[in-house]
Amino acid sequence: MSSQASLLPAFFDGHNDTLLRLHLADSDVEPFFSGRRGHLDLPKARAGGFGGGFFAVFVPNPSDEDLLDLVDDKGSKGAVGKPAKLPWSRDNAPYSPPVDAETAVRIATEVMDLAERLVSVGKGRIVWMKDSSDLDQAERAFRSMPHDIDAVRLVLHFEGAEPIRSDLSNLEHWYSRGLRSLGLVWSRRNDFAAGVPFRYPSTPDHFDGLTAAGKDLVRACDELGILLDLAHLNERGFWDVSRTSTKPLVVTHAGALSVCPSSRNLTDDQIRAIGDSDGVVGVNLHCGDLRTDGRLNSDTPLEVVIQHIETMVGLAGPRHVALGSDFDGALMPRCLSDASKLPTLLSGLKDRGWKDDALAAFAYGNWLRALRAAWEG
Repeated sequence: MSSQASLLPAFFDGHNDTLLRLHLADSDVEPFFSGRRGHLDLPKARAGGFGGGFFAVFVPNPSDEDLLDLVDDKGSKGAVGKPAKLPWSRDNAPYSPPVDAETAVRIATEVMDLAERLVSVGKGRIVWMKDSSDLDQAERAFRSMPHDIDAVRLVLHFEGAEPIRSDLSNLEHWYSRGLRSLGLVWSRRNDFAAGVPFRYPSTPDHFDGLTAAGKDLVRACDELGILLDLAHLNERGFWDVSRTSTKPLVVTHAGALSVCPSSRNLTDDQIRAIGDSDGVVGVNLHCGDLRTDGRLNSDTPLEVVIQHIETMVGLAGPRHVALGSDFDGALMPRCLSDASKLPTLLSGLKDRGWKDDALAAFAYGNWLRALRAAWEG
């Protein structure tokens, strides 16, 4: 580790798919500690100052559940990407079909079990964050140990509400097992809302808004203290949440539509609304949502990532923008090819004139504040 990197703050990240990758690789947690092919493991986390983040439970499309190959950091088939997450031709990719509830519950249970094993085997190297005391400990650790981390902190997140029954009868069960962040949708329809299709060029204005059950789920999450994530949600659903929820608006991983016209990205009005609500948006590192041409090309320069960050900061303010990498679930720029490379991003921002307090807010402070607002009521 360079002396320059050791002076940079550690990261708390808005989204990764590492649990799914471990699940699809025979649910063996040991590679996470010893090193594995992919974007995130403990050695890479320690090398890059990755102090924790939202670890997603994602239910793949039925035809893709057993697949490992998608794209590697060279854009060819490999074992880094997430099944069905990156269509090869996004301008005409078919809209993903719904997933039945029983399949979703089964897979989510298996991945939740895996997360528990990860924490158990980790013996303090992985910390499951569930309440305000965990946030207090995280804040102390991040302030006192810039870049060098004592543990990777895990917030359990559902990417898509398919494991939640439409009558919400099992929501408290998942909460009791440690669910603390819930994405209403992935890029498909469920009982609660509609996700955007993968389209380029496009906007997030597809389909209708939240269902009645979706609005009930928003209110229930507010009451229980589960952070609501609007990533992948269509624009009408976004505005329905803004009218229904009493909590700050959060999008864990997305880009700026004005920079890259992908349906997964956010309009200027959406980004301003996140800032106005004291919420947070995590900047997604998926090349297809970064590049102005929408191409799945890992030769995407750091300057493009910074352009998304600074565009969002200009619209929402520095308290409301953070990182939402999508490690292990998307195609990363080669300059940020895995978690060990994260100091490159902070160094780039510092070279742009960012001060230490702004860097710390972007790296971890904004996410910890958003979690506290969601969990404490």
